[in-house]
Amino acid sequence: MEDVNERILDLTCRSMRDNIVLKNVEESRGEETPAVLECMLIDICKSKLKVKESDLRQIHVERIHRVGKRIRGKNRNIVVKLSSKAKAIIMTHLKNIPKHDGLRITEQFPPEVQARRNKLWPKFMEARQSGKEARFKVDKLIVEKEMHHPVKDQITDINMNVTEKSMQIQPQTKSTCVTTIDSGHYQGHAVPV
Repeated sequence: MEDVNERILDLTCRSMRDNIVLKNVEESRGEETPAVLECMLIDICKSKLKVKESDLRQIHVERIHRVGKRIRGKNRNIVVKLSSKAKAIIMTHLKNIPKHDGLRITEQFPPEVQARRNKLWPKFMEARQSGKEARFKVDKLIVEKEMHHPVKDQITDINMNVTEKSMQIQPQTKSTCVTTIDSGHYQGHAVPV
């Protein structure tokens, strides 16, 4: 089962490989059309990333939209699907964003991969501070050509069969009666762990 989940995760990462996420870009009414959002992206590339005019002509946007429900006082993230060349241009200019600027531009990853990267972040910062070459490759960290994987959680199988396990420790298990909702059958089990 874990192998299947990893394959699905790999395919999801591949489908997002040319995506970037823009965070903290001020949101205003009437900007919902892709054309307006694309103009905002080009303006950010010119003014904040300092991308040259010749490189700007190579930035082709396949899709662009805000993510999530609009909440007053909060700016929703913008997800942009670019061509590979356009993504490379933008990612190489990230160093030009002023440190005090709230704008953040990151690659898009599934939540599971982002969680793995977050676990490796302290090791990445430690390597960089000690002058070592460090970079991420999806959910792995490469420090001086040595690959580091995130530490696995203690729970090995989150989808264990609770009913089967509860039968093994029957005297301590409390169960509810079976409830049917919309042709689905549900039963609760309380098992001391």
